[in-house]
Amino acid sequence: MVYIFMKIFIFFLFWIAPIFSEKGIKTYLEAQNAVFSLSFITNFS
Repeated sequence: MVYIFMKIFIFFLFWIAPIFSEKGIKTYLEAQNAVFSLSFITNFS
């Protein structure tokens, strides 16, 4: 349960927060790709 909460927290941290920062767009795209890869690995390993 804690793991799921942490995953959601990280999801919002990396996907939602950078939207509010203009200079964070590049970081947003990189983080989006990283989180997608990470979630893909954790879901199917």
